[in-house]
Amino acid sequence: MDEPSPYVTEYRVVYSEQVRNGLKDLVARACEHGMKKMLLQAIKDLDYRLKIYPHFGEHLIDLNLKPARLLIGVVGPLVVRYVLDDEMRLVMVVSPITPMPHSGLE
Repeated sequence: MDEPSPYVTEYRVVYSEQVRNGLKDLVARACEHGMKKMLLQAIKDLDYRLKIYPHFGEHLIDLNLKPARLLIGVVGPLVVRYVLDDEMRLVMVVSPITPMPHSGLE
């Protein structure tokens, strides 16, 4: 994947401890199924996309804490739900990242 343009201001992406622990479990499962390399690349791609263009996800709801909103995005085989605050240029991933159905990781 290409490096971001020096003119792009990245979003800060924060992962909860629950999310980080869940990713460790997913990687362990991927190892058991011979899918570790593919999963690690998907995690890297997901993190990159959240930093550079978090609007790729589908808008689910506006949150009471304006201007934050909840989105869902897919970077196969992963599904992520995240909170986006454009004013603060902040992405918060607070619920576990899950594998897509029939991905071999569920």
